[in-house]
Amino acid sequence: MTTIADFKAAERALAMQFTAFEEMKQNPELRKALELDAALEAFCAEHKTTRQALYDLLALDIEPDQKSAKKTAASSAKAAAPKGQQFRKAQVYKIRWFRNPHTGEELEVRGNRDGRFNAWNIEYGRDVVASWKFREEDLPPKVK
Repeated sequence: MTTIADFKAAERALAMQFTAFEEMKQNPELRKALELDAALEAFCAEHKTTRQALYDLLALDIEPDQKSAKKTAASSAKAAAPKGQQFRKAQVYKIRWFRNPHTGEELEVRGNRDGRFNAWNIEYGRDVVASWKFREEDLPPKVK
């Protein structure tokens, strides 16, 4: 009996897959993709080439331009700078303001070396002090 049950289950699964397949064939996006696929096959047959050769040809047109643009920008930056000068991104500095709810004291912090700020961190804990932040701004980078 299990053989018949297995057969009927497979038959139902096949019918469901066939229905899904028929619905997919009606999808306009799939039709466009199939038309493009057929056009590519015809093009390859007409010019006696493979799809991989087409892909390689298209990749050759794109990659050198992108690589040469990056190289040109880098080489022009190096040529404009004096010898031995290091290139670094401009560092963004932040100013943060904290208000101690216990004392009402406000503190402007430009880095982590502020003595009062470090004392608060030791006394109350970093997480607690971080929750006291009420404002933060980015400073413009320094220009030499």
